[in-house]
Amino acid sequence: MLLGALLSRSLKWHQESPEEIKNLYLPRMNKILYTFCALLTFCVIALDLQAQKSIMHPVPPGLSTVTMLAAGNGFTAALKKDGTVVVWGADLNNESQIPHGLKDVTTIAAGYNHMMALKKDGTVAVWGSNKEGQCFLPEGLNHVVAIAAGAYHSVALKSDGTVVAWGYISFGKMTVPPAIADVKTVAAGMNQTLVLKKDGTVMGWSATGNSKAVDQPLKIPPGLAGVKAIASGDFHGMALTNGKVVCWGYNSDGQTEVPAGLDHVVAIAAGCFHSVALKENGTVVAWGSNLYKQSRVPDGLTGVKQIAVGRFYSAALRKNGTVVAWGQNANGQTDTPPGLANIKSIVCGCSHIAALTNDGKVIVWGGKGRL
Repeated sequence: MLLGALLSRSLKWHQESPEEIKNLYLPRMNKILYTFCALLTFCVIALDLQAQKSIMHPVPPGLSTVTMLAAGNGFTAALKKDGTVVVWGADLNNESQIPHGLKDVTTIAAGYNHMMALKKDGTVAVWGSNKEGQCFLPEGLNHVVAIAAGAYHSVALKSDGTVVAWGYISFGKMTVPPAIADVKTVAAGMNQTLVLKKDGTVMGWSATGNSKAVDQPLKIPPGLAGVKAIASGDFHGMALTNGKVVCWGYNSDGQTEVPAGLDHVVAIAAGCFHSVALKENGTVVAWGSNLYKQSRVPDGLTGVKQIAVGRFYSAALRKNGTVVAWGQNANGQTDTPPGLANIKSIVCGCSHIAALTNDGKVIVWGGKGRL
């Protein structure tokens, strides 16, 4: 309507000849069309920016006394002090359909579209998508002391230091190599699993894509020892040893190329194609893919006590209880809510962040309203 009104006022077709119209009005018409298109473009950009603003997702009413959080693709899970679990969000794969009677839970973990819960009695509950067999709980699994959820597979560490893994049947069964023993920590990525052994060494394996083959051991850097922590990206691994970082695996974007001189590191985190390290002095270093600026740490970021990563974005919790996030923002996940404070810990889902407050409450943003 606006364009039609402008044209009708500017062009008097019945008063001028075709040649006069061409010479006199065509430039004016082009100018009007250009202005209209510019206005339309501005509106589209404005609407897009508005859509990406922080979205404070509705946390279940009355949710409190939360001790731990986990986040996946469009859903958030909370473990309460009483050992019960609450899950909410888009519920794309029944992640919020918690097994009836689930209680006495001590730890939770979230995969891309499934949930895991470890109980006091050493048994495990799994639910959500089972398209890759990630919820096919091995019969008789018990004496479990730790769990990890990969994108499409599940991992359990037993009290005797052995590991059980299942899922990702599209790439073959998640068969644990025979040499995996004396494990104290497990981490899971897309189709790979890492373990930190009690002697400070690291081992790992990935699905081969052959259902009849034993899964392929990962090529861990020779001589790696004294490891204190491990982290798994989609296809690369990280290890923290003596304040330094060692990386290996898929290196499409430099995610395994540790910056020269990086030391005094106290924590590590691995995204899809980027790596992040927290230093003893509260500063953060990131490297690897910077397609969404996920490796461009905000200037002046200091006083950090925890780091977390999503697939293509990064987040940091500062000692003063505030949160800073950067990287991909298609769903508003890096738009930290104004006034956010008093935060105890954070977790990153695929496109949203969940924060646990010091008084046991939960705040979630991102996901573009799907949570």
